[in-house]
Amino acid sequence: KGLILYFYPKDDTPGCTTQATEFTAHLNEFDDLGYDIIGVSRDSVKSHESFITKYNLHIPLISDSDEKLCQYFDVIKEKNMYGNITLGLVRSAFVFNKSGTLTHAQRNLKAKDYIERLLTTLAP
Repeated sequence: KGLILYFYPKDDTPGCTTQATEFTAHLNEFDDLGYDIIGVSRDSVKSHESFITKYNLHIPLISDSDEKLCQYFDVIKEKNMYGNITLGLVRSAFVFNKSGTLTHAQRNLKAKDYIERLLTTLAP
């Protein structure tokens, strides 16, 4: 199967919750297209477990607390949050085909409507 690896800033925040619940809602469609989905954030395993339980998510979440995956995929960037410059995780997605080749990469995603656009992109 192919893989959709998506990075999101923080468990149980509005945009990240929208994204995770939308991926869960469309899980069968992604499965029919031949893709598994894995979410990645810097949150702890315990935080992920609570997030999964609270929203009945059906996608696995990876805790990248040491930021190795985030660094590899270059998704930690400077962000301007109300005038404060911080380093934050940029909402991103990477799609790999069943051979493991990266076929699609997108950064600075909007949580809303991205899943629908991704389904359209992946449809044969």
